[in-house]
Amino acid sequence: MKNPKDDLFDEFGVKSFEINRIVSQILRAKTPPRMSCQLKWAPPVDVYETSTEIVINLEVPGIKVKELEVGWRDNILCIRGRRRDSHNSGKVNYYQMEIHYGDFEKLVILPASVAGAKCKPFYQDGFLQIVLPKADHKKIR
Repeated sequence: MKNPKDDLFDEFGVKSFEINRIVSQILRAKTPPRMSCQLKWAPPVDVYETSTEIVINLEVPGIKVKELEVGWRDNILCIRGRRRDSHNSGKVNYYQMEIHYGDFEKLVILPASVAGAKCKPFYQDGFLQIVLPKADHKKIR
């Protein structure tokens, strides 16, 4: 009798035994499979506004301030940087690797016009906070 799961794989032109063989190879490997291209990663970000400013909080632990670059144009904030892997000397075999290393780029569309020249960045405990005053905000007396 034919297994219903085999029908699913046959429908896509792939046999279930091929998938099992590939998964078994990956599980037996001493090092994780390498991707054919390096992809940039993007750290998580929170963006919120108050009545007077836009605030961006970016989670960047393990990244030195000198490795960060912030710029903006047309209400798009661009944050670039690099997290270096100090353990990757070529003599290490990873069994699990979930921490992202290398270059990153994060684009944030700002919900309001900002006075970029008055930007106030802060870096503390692995978080970069960027406070941008709204451009058209006028104080009420």
